[in-house]
Amino acid sequence: MRNECNIVKDLLPLYIDGAVSEDSRKLVEEHTAICESCGRERREMMLALPENAERHVEQDVLAKAARKLRRKHMLRGMLLTIAGLVLGVLLFLGGERLHNELWWTPRVPVSLEDYRISLSLLKDGRLSCRGTASEYEGSFLFWHTSSGPDPSGDGYILNIEVLEPLLVDRSKGQHRDWWERSGLTMKDGKIYDYKGDQVTTITRTGPGGQTEVLYQYGADDSRILPASEEMEEYYRLDDEIELCHELLDVSTSLWREFDETLPILAVLGYDRQAVDDHASELLQQRYKVEATVPEWQ
Repeated sequence: MRNECNIVKDLLPLYIDGAVSEDSRKLVEEHTAICESCGRERREMMLALPENAERHVEQDVLAKAARKLRRKHMLRGMLLTIAGLVLGVLLFLGGERLHNELWWTPRVPVSLEDYRISLSLLKDGRLSCRGTASEYEGSFLFWHTSSGPDPSGDGYILNIEVLEPLLVDRSKGQHRDWWERSGLTMKDGKIYDYKGDQVTTITRTGPGGQTEVLYQYGADDSRILPASEEMEEYYRLDDEIELCHELLDVSTSLWREFDETLPILAVLGYDRQAVDDHASELLQQRYKVEATVPEWQ
């Protein structure tokens, strides 16, 4: 085998140049196929040929170009994905803003004849200032209040305006809409807001600045009438519902501060589910009573 290796190594330069006989060529190929050392020397000599070296360089260039092209496609795909996500978010936000602009922002004043406002004094001194639009053909109406100082300097003027979106879904048919100004009380013939400031005048405005005075201190309070028994019952139920909600809010905050395994509700002496069920029952009762209040019909 050693002698054969020496013979093959001597023949390799001639083999590479193609200057050996057919028998010598077979000998070199058969030997290099089984001899690792001679086979490696043959491959190295073959790669050293100018045409093979040029081909090897060309393959490296093509491989690098392919890798570069793959990276370029991957980067382009990532950019397209990111651009698609950004575009989707922008379209969503733009569509939502357009919806708000078309359906909520453009509003027009509702005619004074299309709604009315009742001023009712409860036994506990609260003043119910509630607007009602009976069978108004619109899905949305907005109760808007604004205030300004009274020229006399004694308090401020409360103005009420009801607005309707320009684009209204009227497919739902006729329905009832109402609004309420809360926090008003009456004492010694004067109306106060929740901050204790006096409301000297209550007005409402319509299209074209049309104005109606509902109340003016010292001049006319004939629009303020004692609340009916049905209204008193409505607000009694409303107060009890609010108390239940406050109790549930307190229990929720306590549960967050203590471990849930601690029977904190039992310590407080009430059952959360029972309070929730009671509030639901009161809510159903309030709905029924609300339909019987004569001032709001």
